[in-house]
Amino acid sequence: MIEVILIDDDPDIHSLFKHHFKNEVGVSFTYVSDFIKGVATVINRSFDLYVVDLNLDDNSGLEIIRLLQKEKNIDNRIILMSEKLDKESKIEAFNLGVSNVVDKPIDFDVLKPLLNKNIRMIEGASQETLRLGDLSFNTSKYTCKNLETNEFIHFTKTEFLLLVRLLMARGRIIPKDELCLTAKDNDEPMSHKSLEMKIVSLRKKLGERSDYIKTIRGVGYAI
Repeated sequence: MIEVILIDDDPDIHSLFKHHFKNEVGVSFTYVSDFIKGVATVINRSFDLYVVDLNLDDNSGLEIIRLLQKEKNIDNRIILMSEKLDKESKIEAFNLGVSNVVDKPIDFDVLKPLLNKNIRMIEGASQETLRLGDLSFNTSKYTCKNLETNEFIHFTKTEFLLLVRLLMARGRIIPKDELCLTAKDNDEPMSHKSLEMKIVSLRKKLGERSDYIKTIRGVGYAI
C-alpha cells in the first residue's frame, strides 16, 4: 500500500482530492488541514509521497519540507503546491528534494497523471528497497544502510529475512508459525524459541529503533 499525505489548509482541496482519487487502488491518502498537525504527523509517521501546500495558515510548507529533509530521506517524493512561487523559492524547493511544483488553482487533469507517475516510481523502487525510519533495506543485496550516517548495519541472512517479512507486512501481525517458515534451519521451520532469540538479536542491532518491532503476546510480531 502506497501512503500519500496531503497537507493543505483548504478543505475544498481535500474534497477535490477525495473526488479525483477515490478509485485509486493500492493508495491510501491521509489528509491534514493545518501546519501544526502537519508537522506532528510527518514526525511521527513515514509516508511514501508528500503533497504539501506552500502557504499554510501563516506558515510556509517549505518549513515542513526542511524538517522532512533533516529527519528523513524524502528526495523526489514531494509535490509542492502553490498559487505563486517566485524563482528563489522554487530553487530552494528543488534543492530540498521537491520532485514537482504544481500551480494553483489545480488542474487535476495534469495533477492526476503526475501523482500516478510518482506512485509508479515509488512502487518500482520499493521492489528492491524498503524503509524503516532512517534505515534503507536493499532486498536483493541483503544490506541495511543508515541514511543519516551512511553506515551499514550488519544482519545475518536469517535476521534480514525476518525483518523484511515484517516490513512488507507493515502494520499487520505476522503469526509466529508463519515467521518460522520465513527463514528455516536446515530446511526445517525454526522453533518458536529460535524465532524469539532472532527477534532479540534484531532489536539489539536496531538499537533505539527496537521499538518498531512489536510483540503481540500469544500471536506473533508486527512493525
